[in-house]
Amino acid sequence: SGANRPPNFTRAKYWLHRSAATGFGDAMFGLGLMYEQGAGVPRSFKKAFYWFSKGAAAGSGRAMASIGAIYQHGDGVPQNYAKAMAWYRKGVAAGSARAMSNLGCLYANGRGVQQNFDKAMAWFRKGAAAGSRAAMDNIGVMYQHGDGVPPNYAKAVAWYRKGAAAGSGRAMYRLGWMYAKGQGVPKWRAEAVYWWGKSAIFRGYAPAEYYFGAAYAYGKGIPADRPLALLFLREAAAQGGPFGFAARKLLAKLHAGAVGKGN
Repeated sequence: SGANRPPNFTRAKYWLHRSAATGFGDAMFGLGLMYEQGAGVPRSFKKAFYWFSKGAAAGSGRAMASIGAIYQHGDGVPQNYAKAMAWYRKGVAAGSARAMSNLGCLYANGRGVQQNFDKAMAWFRKGAAAGSRAAMDNIGVMYQHGDGVPPNYAKAVAWYRKGAAAGSGRAMYRLGWMYAKGQGVPKWRAEAVYWWGKSAIFRGYAPAEYYFGAAYAYGKGIPADRPLALLFLREAAAQGGPFGFAARKLLAKLHAGAVGKGN
């Protein structure tokens, strides 16, 4: 079985190019994704945008959604929420679940449009029905925080479970926090650590890597294990950002022998 083999990006790129040459838009999207993520090729937003544009012209809804995301976040282009929304609407028309979810994010955060939680929820529900795990996670967030709906931890947990079952690392991580805080579920540290571990191991989600590593470092919810603490904290540190910074600080404490009971 090749289930545990590392990805062969050279072969993937070869076959995607062959498929793209036949005019298959999703293959062009796949090439754009490789350049966007730096998967087996040097990372290049310029080349990613080129292939996403070709894929969109060939009718790929996923490519249209990716162009929208590039404009939304300003990756290699000037940030432009109006263009992001226009591309998301094109993606929606082509059936992209990601475009539906991302359109909901624009409404939820008031990016390029007036903030409107009702419209955000409507788009998240459409995206979730179309299979977007990010949309499932976002519905959970709205119920958890009461954004446009009465706060309902039980519904938040239910949606995080749906997102987790669909493979969302963020939903797994947030489900862990529901157990850590006892919101909508009994307070249960071991179960919180379990969900952080799933998110860290299977999805490489940096916040989960940090908290999973910290759990091993302090022995909270799981037996203390220094090698595993170092492993997951290094993974989080390598991703940078605020959790990478926190991971580096905890790594320094571990190396200094300053982690123990009460620390």
